[in-house]
Amino acid sequence: MEGMVSKVILTVPCDRGVPLGEPMDEIKIGIFGVCTPATKNLSQPGDEIEFRDIISTSRKMVHELRDQDGCDVVIALTHLSIKDDIVCRGCLEGLKTFNGVCST
Repeated sequence: MEGMVSKVILTVPCDRGVPLGEPMDEIKIGIFGVCTPATKNLSQPGDEIEFRDIISTSRKMVHELRDQDGCDVVIALTHLSIKDDIVCRGCLEGLKTFNGVCST
């Protein structure tokens, strides 16, 4: 599987403690997106967009957001087939949520 990944990091004020954890003043949320490999043929994104393996790149993004960027929560937003969503989600640890938006 190949796709494209980008990331966003948000820091959100938090006035409540984390369940079973230490109280926090803010929560750092990392969000990354993955699109279907068909995007390179369907939308003609141009030569400047690089498509990579979905699983290995998603694992790298979770690790990067958690360990390097210090995110407390990592969210994956995908535009894959349902089958690829299931495969991808099953291969990733450390995600708080995984939201697929494609229905094919």
